[in-house]
Amino acid sequence: MDIRALEVFVAVVEQGHFGRAGQQVFMSQSGVTRAIKRLESDFDVRLLERGGQGVQLTPAGTALLPWARRMLGLAQRAREAVAQSSRGAALIVGVSHTSSLLTQRFSLTAGPVQLRHVASAQQLAALREGRCDVVVSVSAIREADVTCHPLGYERYYGLMPVSHPLAAEPALSFAQWLRQPQIILSILQEPGLSRLVSGHARDQGIEHLDFVEEVDDMLQLFEAVSAGRGFAAVPRSWAQIRHEGVVSRPLPDPAQLMTFGMFLSANSDARIPLFLSQAQVCLGPEDAR
Repeated sequence: MDIRALEVFVAVVEQGHFGRAGQQVFMSQSGVTRAIKRLESDFDVRLLERGGQGVQLTPAGTALLPWARRMLGLAQRAREAVAQSSRGAALIVGVSHTSSLLTQRFSLTAGPVQLRHVASAQQLAALREGRCDVVVSVSAIREADVTCHPLGYERYYGLMPVSHPLAAEPALSFAQWLRQPQIILSILQEPGLSRLVSGHARDQGIEHLDFVEEVDDMLQLFEAVSAGRGFAAVPRSWAQIRHEGVVSRPLPDPAQLMTFGMFLSANSDARIPLFLSQAQVCLGPEDAR
């Protein structure tokens, strides 16, 4: 039985939606669908039903759910025991919506790492309270007890409705893009991203952006763009996601790069220097493309 598929199954039940479940487990919506089908094939029974009221458990799914949670708990305890005995406890890395896709690449190469979703606005508190060993963010945390190490950078891409006339253009300037109605992530979720985009707009001589909608997560952002309600500027890792009704275009101005930093508290951990050096290699120049 596939433990990862069980994790996806529980996420779908908890979120009531395949797309939101994918965000929780860092997987595309199509990947979530394949994982559920693989699990249903293992049991030779249907576990979930999609309907007008969202995702519903079948009787078989209801029977599986408590066992799935128990097995995931046991699997996590096994991972922790092995990590502690062989390489030490996992480093807890706090990631936001903006940085979560980017950081997947170093989670497999920088030793035992546990990714934990923390909204940008809560990352400083997570560091100080010890809920995270480090956080990765585009927000600038300027506090005496917190240090920042640049990790890498990504170019901005623009998302637009496939039905919009500008979708026929192979590329647009950043200034052209910012003059369109903009959809942004919630200021409470991602204050760093909205500040960066607003700052770039001022650099282009645009004093006021036309923010037409504020959304809570990546799925809502794609759905709002697909519905034709506006455009959005996102990091390259987001633009690689395929969503019906949405096209992406690179914003070619070489000065417009989104810099990611790793922040850590003054109580540094002996594991961090190695993690930092490996993360910098994984998130290096390729993200400027």
